[in-house]
Order: sequence, then structure tokens, then C-alpha cells
Amino acid sequence: MTRRGSLRLLLDSHIPTRVAVLLRARGHDVTGLAEWHSGQYRDAPDETLLLLAHEEHRALLTYDVNTIPDLIRELGEAGVDHSGVIFVSRRTMAQDDIGTPVRALERLLLAADGKDFRNRVEYLPRP
Repeated sequence: MTRRGSLRLLLDSHIPTRVAVLLRARGHDVTGLAEWHSGQYRDAPDETLLLLAHEEHRALLTYDVNTIPDLIRELGEAGVDHSGVIFVSRRTMAQDDIGTPVRALERLLLAADGKDFRNRVEYLPRP
């Protein structure tokens, strides 16, 4: 059962789907890019992902600090909203780690309950 009013997340392709599975088992609305819309957006441009995620009120969790920040700035300059972006640093969480991101995301999801993440940008801290 999904918790009401909680932050909804889309995990990019660099985050193991197992993270989404474990968070869903804990009652959170989280989906991985590989399973989102049956995987049809796996290779979609970042802008498409952000805009479609926004339609579903999903914040994007990503390691992509190279292209996403520029995209967020461009969208903002054009007056286009997104539902939030949460960056993960490879320095604090390895891409193949499961437990650390699950704990960190659960803490974030519980703290964000009921808060509007529209156009917010954050870094996911280690738990």
C-alpha cells in the first residue's frame, strides 16, 4: 500500500531496480526507469523523462550531474516545471549498492511527506 501524500520517485537507469522494489515493499511509490511504462522510456532523452515524470508528479533520482543541471536551468528559463530532481553522488553511494540508497531514500521520503518537490533540486545524503 502506498503512503498518501508521499513523494513519488522515478529512479534513473543507473540505480538498481531492486532499490525501487524494496522501497515499494515499505509502502513508497517508487519505480525504476526499466519498469516505468514497461521500460519504453529507457533510452528517452532526459528532457522527455523529466516532463513525463512531472505529469505523474514524480521526482527523478539520478547520478547524472553532467547533463541534468543544464537541463533544469534551461527548463526553468523557459518557465517549464519539473517535479524535482534528487542527485546521488558516486562518492557517497556506489551504483551497485542497494542497502545504502534504500535507507537514505526512505529517510528522505518520510521527511518529504506532504511537501511539494516541484522545481526542487537536492542531493541525497548518506543515511
